[in-house]
Order: sequence, then C-alpha cells, then structure tokens
Amino acid sequence: MSGVASPCTQATFKTYVCSQIPALFDCNSLYVDVTSSSSFSAVTLPTHLDAACNFDTNMSYSAGNAGDIVVVRLFYQWPLFVTGLSYNIGCGGTKKRLLVATAAFKNEPY
Repeated sequence: MSGVASPCTQATFKTYVCSQIPALFDCNSLYVDVTSSSSFSAVTLPTHLDAACNFDTNMSYSAGNAGDIVVVRLFYQWPLFVTGLSYNIGCGGTKKRLLVATAAFKNEPY
C-alpha cells in the first residue's frame, strides 16, 4: 500500500483511507478496527453495536505477526437526511445507519 509509512499505526492507516475516499464522507465519523488471530477459527469480532444501537467507538489495532490472520474493519455512521416519510432505516431512531467494510487475510511469513 503506497503512501503509508512503516510501521503503519491506526492513525496512519485512517489518514490513508480518508485520502482515498470521496468528500462525501466525514473522516471524523470513520473508525478503524484491526484484529489478529493465530487461525481463522480463532477469530472473534466484537459487534461494536448493542441492542439499543449505541455504537462502541473503542477500536483495537493489532496488525499481528508473521502468519497471523488479520481482519480489518472500517465503520462509518452514515447520517440519514430523509427519514420523515415513514421510512427510517436508522438504528433505534438514531437517524444514522452503520456501514461496515471488512477484509480478512493471512500475513505473509516474513
């Protein structure tokens, strides 16, 4: 990934992602969660959203070691502007929809 300094920190990665997305997104509402595990079966991912639609912004950042499984997730709370037409897809009346992008891969044996 060109443009990202090594070692890549959570803040560096978020800055890189923000530079790649259109002006449609507010990067203050973008959250980066990176977890690592020794195997695919050991991967556990917190939901970051409870039953009342409260979004937990405490994210982890663990890029792992050689051969580890890494899961990268980006969270964005998309604001909903037209919700008065009896069609509110917001979570729990928050007028926001949580968008999540996920990628999983195995680190090279460096």
